[in-house]
Amino acid sequence: MPQLWSSSTSPQSASSGSLPWRPQATRGPTPEPPSLFTSPAFHGKSLGAWASQLTVKPASAADAAASEVEQQAIQAAIQASLAGGVAVELAGLENATGEYNCFLNAIIQCLWHIPSFREQLMRWDPDMAQENTVTSSLVALFGDLTQEAAKAKSAAAEGAGAKPGAAQKHAVAPTALREALADLTGCSFELGEMNDASEVLLVLYEALKGAQDSKGVPEEQQLVERSFGLHVTEAVCCGACDLRTQESAYTQYFYNTSVAALRQMKAAQPVGTSFGQLLHAVDATHRKSCDTDAGGCGAQHPVTHTLLNSPAVFTIQLAWESAHESALNISTSMAAVQEVLDIAAVYPGQQLEPHTYRLSSLACFYGAHYVAFVRGGGGGGAPWLMCDDASISVVGGWAQVLQRCGLGHIQPAVLFYTACQGDKE
Repeated sequence: MPQLWSSSTSPQSASSGSLPWRPQATRGPTPEPPSLFTSPAFHGKSLGAWASQLTVKPASAADAAASEVEQQAIQAAIQASLAGGVAVELAGLENATGEYNCFLNAIIQCLWHIPSFREQLMRWDPDMAQENTVTSSLVALFGDLTQEAAKAKSAAAEGAGAKPGAAQKHAVAPTALREALADLTGCSFELGEMNDASEVLLVLYEALKGAQDSKGVPEEQQLVERSFGLHVTEAVCCGACDLRTQESAYTQYFYNTSVAALRQMKAAQPVGTSFGQLLHAVDATHRKSCDTDAGGCGAQHPVTHTLLNSPAVFTIQLAWESAHESALNISTSMAAVQEVLDIAAVYPGQQLEPHTYRLSSLACFYGAHYVAFVRGGGGGGAPWLMCDDASISVVGGWAQVLQRCGLGHIQPAVLFYTACQGDKE
């Protein structure tokens, strides 16, 4: 199977500090941590009541008073996000005790909620889809999700769906895909083991690329390349020597950044600095020397990265320092992340079209469990939904997603931004 640039080996990842936390492979019978919808603290409670279970007891009376006011505001916002009566029209993915499917389920939900990717994959010729068991299982699973989503939408239209705002459990099984991944040579996706979401994403990309390679599809026309590929050149440009050294070119499928560096950069930049500008500022802290072997002076300069294309999806991988960040660190870090991203700010001075992208989905973890936030249908104004294995629930606006992350110690790991074509996404 072809090897793509991985998040840990792509040159750009060197500028992003520590690598993302990766869960250790675990075997049964240790149960997977309870999901947000199955934990005793959540069961039978409103979202506001659940949020109150997650607060830490303040150290002082003054802190307690401030915390109570803050929690009241957050709970009111969460409840307000449910007041619009938005019905859930999606299907979840099964994850029985001991299966450890959550890392895969989160990625599948994120990918399925990228319309351009979903529609192109569903149009694949059956012969190409059957080139390997991973691609055939993935295409079949996308078909099952599409059918079940249509049923849920029909039920909602007839008033037979789940109560708006409630956790809906109408799920399909990812078993065939999970087994296909477990059968891959050289991979570690054994049944009953937890794994990393970004790693399984790359393996899915490799399987899709392998299927199209076998059918002779040119690389530039392949689904993964057109959807996610970032064609990047990098170099050290020295004004004193008038030299361009340390040059390289590569394709990567994640833009990697350090969460700690992003948080620190946001604190140092003026109010109103965009997410794209922050990403560029963090990247500019990565320096290399003007290569003396090429006649350079040895002075340190920022590495200049040039993006040669605008993919359909701009994917960002966030590198956290640990799997158990504090609520404060999560909240202050995620305050830097915005729903709209201008990649022309990430790579300034370049003519990129399209250059405006909107966040469509994100895979997240808390402890050793993965969930996904996805935007419901209807474009930028649609509410955000939370996919926690078989359970799907309405979260509300982006502010409510950020609140949920802070309160629940949920750490986003992979962000999927889709290109905006005028008013059409």
